[in-house]
Amino acid sequence: RPATRRPSVRRGPMALARGAAALAGFVREGWESLFRQQGHVACNGVRGLAMLWVIAFHAVDEFVASEGAGHELLQAWWPVSAVMTGDVGVDLFLVLSGFLLGGALFKDPTIHWLSFYAKRWFRIAPPYIAATLLGMAFDLPRGTRKGCEEFGWSNLAFLNNIYPKWGGITPHPLCMIHTWSIAVEFQLYFATPPLFWLAMRVSRARPGVSLAAGAAAAASA
Repeated sequence: RPATRRPSVRRGPMALARGAAALAGFVREGWESLFRQQGHVACNGVRGLAMLWVIAFHAVDEFVASEGAGHELLQAWWPVSAVMTGDVGVDLFLVLSGFLLGGALFKDPTIHWLSFYAKRWFRIAPPYIAATLLGMAFDLPRGTRKGCEEFGWSNLAFLNNIYPKWGGITPHPLCMIHTWSIAVEFQLYFATPPLFWLAMRVSRARPGVSLAAGAAAAASA
């Protein structure tokens, strides 16, 4: 009896369709997550305060740094000094991100890493791209249009805090220079799952070692 041959299936189009469906799912979930109430409601208040802190810093930075009334105000009125520590607001954002991400991984350490990274990218990237296009359209901050044409790929890869190198006076325009903290936060997302996995392995191999100590050991390895 001759063996029956299965009809050939063109896997290329099917794989492409599955990829497109997964991509659409990531985009939809990222969009919905922007309006979804998170479990830790108090964190939203802390985020709001941190955001206002950073905005206040940028609002008064140049005025206070210049000679004259701004500098005198900084010396005479202590609340201005508190505003000038606005970089702490960025630290608050990163601490909250680590707290929420660590809590999610602790509840479910068996996440699919690729899916996790894709969801995070599609949650951040669409509004980030929209803001970048607006910055290019109005060339704000100054030099954004030229900087994004040359280094926009670095922003989309969330490497713009590393490349191109910047600090003080730069020899070239940068793409949305103030978005460096977004790159740092995505790098936190990228590094946390494998670090958490290593910490879990260390704590399970040595039950006397706490998860925090395991994380420290994994980070220093």
